[in-house]
Amino acid sequence: MLARLRAASDAAHELDVCVRHDDDDDDYVVVHDCDCRRHHGHGLCLHSYSGVRVAGGLVRLGSGVRHVRRAMNRYLDADEEHELSVGDKVFIAADVVVGAYDVVVGGIDVVVGVCDLAEYARGALSRLRRMYPGVGIPVRFRIGKKKGDCRPKRICKPGTKEVRFEDLPEDMQNMIFSKLPLKETVRTSVLSSKWRHLWKISPKLRFDGSTMCGKYMLEKLVGNVNAALKHQLGQMAKAFEVKLEFQSRPVAFPQKESILVDHLNNWVGSAASSCTTSLALDLAPKEFRDRHDRYMFPFELLDGKAASRLQKIQLSFVSLKPPTQFSGFPKLKKLSLRLVQVTGKDLQHLLSSCYNLEWLSIVRCNLNDDELKVDCTLSRLLYLHIANCEISKIEIHAPKLKTFIYEGAQLPVDPIQAQELEVADIVFNGDITFQYALTVLPVVLPSVQNLTVHASFRLQFHWLLSTKSKFSQLKHLKLLVPQFSGDMDNIVYLAYFLKAAPLLEVLEIHFNVPGYEDAGIPVLRSLPKRPYKNLKSIYITGFRGLKGQAEFLVHAVENAPALEVLTIDTATKIGVRSAQHIGSAGGYVARSCLAKFVSPKTKFQIVDTGHEFFYPYYYMLCYLFLVQRHCLTMVTATRLDS
Repeated sequence: MLARLRAASDAAHELDVCVRHDDDDDDYVVVHDCDCRRHHGHGLCLHSYSGVRVAGGLVRLGSGVRHVRRAMNRYLDADEEHELSVGDKVFIAADVVVGAYDVVVGGIDVVVGVCDLAEYARGALSRLRRMYPGVGIPVRFRIGKKKGDCRPKRICKPGTKEVRFEDLPEDMQNMIFSKLPLKETVRTSVLSSKWRHLWKISPKLRFDGSTMCGKYMLEKLVGNVNAALKHQLGQMAKAFEVKLEFQSRPVAFPQKESILVDHLNNWVGSAASSCTTSLALDLAPKEFRDRHDRYMFPFELLDGKAASRLQKIQLSFVSLKPPTQFSGFPKLKKLSLRLVQVTGKDLQHLLSSCYNLEWLSIVRCNLNDDELKVDCTLSRLLYLHIANCEISKIEIHAPKLKTFIYEGAQLPVDPIQAQELEVADIVFNGDITFQYALTVLPVVLPSVQNLTVHASFRLQFHWLLSTKSKFSQLKHLKLLVPQFSGDMDNIVYLAYFLKAAPLLEVLEIHFNVPGYEDAGIPVLRSLPKRPYKNLKSIYITGFRGLKGQAEFLVHAVENAPALEVLTIDTATKIGVRSAQHIGSAGGYVARSCLAKFVSPKTKFQIVDTGHEFFYPYYYMLCYLFLVQRHCLTMVTATRLDS
């Protein structure tokens, strides 16, 4: 608010105002930009000074009041019998306008000047306290505290010496700077020459050279990393991260093949000596499919103390070969391996010593079809992610596991005996059968509560479920079916997933069946009735009205007495939406088939997205057909007339 008032005052003083018609006030004249020059006797404008601004504001207030008073007197002195002349009215209006303007500007000048005087007084007191720290000054007023003023309050008692920030020990200053964001730390370098390089001593060192290419850029990255580690010498670095494309023969140093490897080894050694707790090496190139070279991780540079301090390790495009005498990482909590070459035996040796591991991710690691077995029990493991790895068997004991994510052609995992397993996300690369899914998944994940399966199913034969394996705690099942192969009528056998999950409450199925057209309302087959007492919500997308889809839908709704929400969406939510979805009769088939089975208490909704696209195109084609027919009629009539 004060800034706006000051801007208004400055704008008022910059106006070109003519000399005011005032016989009594000949000394108050506004000439070219400012009303102060005639009083000062020189060309400088002093209205920006607080004292002069207050005095000028008071003069303006007085002048404005006189102008308004003169206008009132002129109006009151006029005779009641004679109307005021035009000239008198003009003078009265001019006096009122000029007087009001002077009152407003003068009031603003007084307010701004008083605030400036108060701010100056407060600054003078602060400077006096700094000059004489031993003398207690009892003045403790604060005027016009600005909004957002976050300056710290005085914490020392009057008469005691203040402790300044620069008086703190150097290690304490470094610790305080380490708590600031890097951007704020860099800003402090301009405050003192002693702090010019403190921002380089950061507890988190991250170097990203993934976008750099060419000899010069790689040399610059290496120089920056070496310079930062040199400044960090003797200081603690909690995190060290390097991201660049590994090359066995770097373009920056073509003479020596191993010089980049030497730099990486030096960086890992420096990070280990800096008491690093988080180490990340992301060396994956953009094209890695035909690359067999890897950076050999230097276990020999990590002594017992350095290895025991590490709590987080992220490695990409490296090769792991731990020595036999390696003691492991006893305090490691998070381990992420991506594009790593390691044998199952070496990985087992590495994981067997990670008793405190909580987060484990193994993605695109080539184990040469070895078995992954961990002898010890990972009692603190909460998250396990294994994707696209050549592993023949996985045997990990994690009783407190909460999240399990797997992606691969098969599921070579021993039963996960985790009673608190909350989420499991399984992605099968390739086609599988209902028999495989309903035989393997309940055995591997018997206690899962939320299961997501992304798979393409083969429907070549009619198969009846004979296994007794069940999900004992499954409550939310989500099936993503991007593709079917075989007889589409066998989609109805998805109902066996409901049979394998007696406690199921929420069911989601996302279909993608392009290339198949519905043939109106089909004649439905019926499966043996089996009540699903806990099923409360069904959500299906990509419903095309196929016979197998309709049979499954009717079976699920008919046997769900506690169903509360039923949503059918004809649009495809997964895969690529084809043009054949336009005009699908899925919504009509769903309404017709479920008319007798949906309870009045169920919230039933059909999102017929296909017709939203179909009807506008249909009406447009009809309109074009009518226009064309009308034009042909007119041409024929013209020819007959001629």
